[in-house]
Amino acid sequence: MQAFRISAAAAAFAASVALVGLPACSSVAGVTGGQASARTLDGGWQVQAVDGKPLDGARKPELTFDTGKNTVTGFDGCNRISGGYSLEGGRLTAPRLVSTRMACLGDEPRRASAAIAELFANGAEVVETTVAGERVLTIRNAKAEIRLRKTQ
Repeated sequence: MQAFRISAAAAAFAASVALVGLPACSSVAGVTGGQASARTLDGGWQVQAVDGKPLDGARKPELTFDTGKNTVTGFDGCNRISGGYSLEGGRLTAPRLVSTRMACLGDEPRRASAAIAELFANGAEVVETTVAGERVLTIRNAKAEIRLRKTQ
């Protein structure tokens, strides 16, 4: 029996194809991927999927990274968040984020909020993929994963 290894870029590509909802007969052009750098994170990102499940809610979580100040701000699905972060060797951490404490209604917002909290508190790998010219980030660790699209 022969064993096969799938690279992180190949896994990110497969996830990205599912994220952007390309039909099976579509051709995908210009696919690239790899470990994210600080420059990659800069700007606004909208969460499209949590743990492989697309978000359908009217208000999706959004994160904005300011790489000049090493800060992140945004909405996690339930609350506003902000604080400092570090990105070293493709690993993102933000263990001291501050957050509002709003009521969180609905399963989807709670899943998104919990996943974002897990990833920032315990560290996560960040992989950037470009599919047909669209930038997609996957932030993941052993317990959670979010996929984001560039907004600005």
